[in-house]
Amino acid sequence: MKHKVLLFVMLFMLVTSLVIAGCAAPAPAPAPAPAPAPSAVEPEFTWIMASFFAPVKPGGTPAEQIGDPLEIYKELLELRSNGRIKVDYYPAGSWAGQYGLIEGLQRDEIQITTAGTFSSVHPLLDVAQMPFVFQNGDQYTQFVYHPDSLGRRILEHAYELAGIKLGSWFALGPLGIGSKVPIIKPADLAGVKTRLSFSEVNFTLLENLGALPTTVAYGETYTAYQTGVIDATLWGVLDYNLIKMQEIGVHYTPINMGRLMTAVALSPDAYNALPSDLKLIVDDVSRDVEEEALGAQRSVELDGIMRLLEYHQLTREAWLEWADAADAEAFREEFYPALLEEYYPGENMWGQVKAEIAQILGE
Repeated sequence: MKHKVLLFVMLFMLVTSLVIAGCAAPAPAPAPAPAPAPSAVEPEFTWIMASFFAPVKPGGTPAEQIGDPLEIYKELLELRSNGRIKVDYYPAGSWAGQYGLIEGLQRDEIQITTAGTFSSVHPLLDVAQMPFVFQNGDQYTQFVYHPDSLGRRILEHAYELAGIKLGSWFALGPLGIGSKVPIIKPADLAGVKTRLSFSEVNFTLLENLGALPTTVAYGETYTAYQTGVIDATLWGVLDYNLIKMQEIGVHYTPINMGRLMTAVALSPDAYNALPSDLKLIVDDVSRDVEEEALGAQRSVELDGIMRLLEYHQLTREAWLEWADAADAEAFREEFYPALLEEYYPGENMWGQVKAEIAQILGE
């Protein structure tokens, strides 16, 4: 009996100790809840970007690899805004044609496009042409690229008057004559149907040279060249090669009548609707795209020259012969004072522009 009592007591003590130990031991920590999947940043602004440029062609020529400067703009804008600005992209004229894009931007139907320095956009943009003034591309760069240059300020003002905000410049090179037969001297251009993007300056000077100026939309130029609607073009070597005009006309003469420029253009309404931090991001992207495009443009020009079978480089004396035949100096002195006085009354803006040009040229 005593053994049974002792055994019972021992079992009771063992069970009690186990219960006490179990109560004292902390409960096992619950498994941590899985971290929530990172949610994508919802865009605060969705912009439409449209262009008549073709997309970048990997592995193509340098011009084809540059493709559309807007592709770089879209990539940087979405990246640096951390997705707060989303950009829907319509390349190669899929949204509208060249002039429809400008109208869409002015109505804020699209927010980014490219806009050339053509008087059809605004008459004051003819300041960008400045015909037969700069034979050296670096000199022209000083005139329109430098942020403090008078030329740039005038062109920014012109875009503002047209309802456009200038984002970045994108140079397409000096204006030259691409042709099916050699055009070396001014007399060779007499009676030749020559395509140009409309500019009152270039139209008048081509007439002075005896050519037959013809306006043809960008996307129709190859066919017009092929079918004989035009026999020559006043164009930059980049565009001439980009749409393969050299397959039809192997000759190119860089007469440097002016420079072909286009801009990454923004809708002012869309830009002004941004908070201040996003405006700064847009400004930074604009500046960086411009610098990259300026550096790439030089290599593209050289590549384009190498791809032309017949590139007729002019001496300075031959270039001045073209300028004299076009009556360029007389044209400038008649055209620009009246144009600038209209938009800058009483400021002698033509005198200021000439002073800046003289400084750039070292005169």
